[in-house]
Amino acid sequence: MPRKAPAFQCYASNLIADSHYRLMSITERAIWISMYLECWCNEKLPSDRYQLSKWLGFAFEDVKQGLSSNVLYFFNDDGQFIRCPELDDYRNELNERRKKQTQGGIKGARIKKEKSLGQPNSEPEGHLGEDSKDKDSKDKFLKSDVYLANSEWIDEFSSPTDSSSYRHASKGY
Repeated sequence: MPRKAPAFQCYASNLIADSHYRLMSITERAIWISMYLECWCNEKLPSDRYQLSKWLGFAFEDVKQGLSSNVLYFFNDDGQFIRCPELDDYRNELNERRKKQTQGGIKGARIKKEKSLGQPNSEPEGHLGEDSKDKDSKDKFLKSDVYLANSEWIDEFSSPTDSSSYRHASKGY
């Protein structure tokens, strides 16, 4: 089983701009953030207010008073559990991304293995060695009109030069 994501993104400016958050009292904010963090770690909370107060570590009266419509706006309560849809969606997105990365890694490893089995020399793609295909191309070029018309220049260009003649020509002697 894959490890759970240790963190989530929280866009503070979006949260602070939300009227439901702005209208919360300090008690409501304490309840809200505790529930929010618990939903990230444990995915759900008990709906029963008494169990919820024990779960969060708050006095029952504080939970009863602090669990307002502004707090519950951020959660879904199905009568048995309280969940945070925003965090559930984010968790699903992370799991989907992880799944795609795993699939991509497996595919990449398979392609790499197939390439290494198909190329015993492990030469890079595009390498011009002395295999028969390269030799045929070279022979065709040497017989072509382009080579014949420019053979003197090509031969001079492809022959090694003395570095002193270069320095002399560049006035670097």
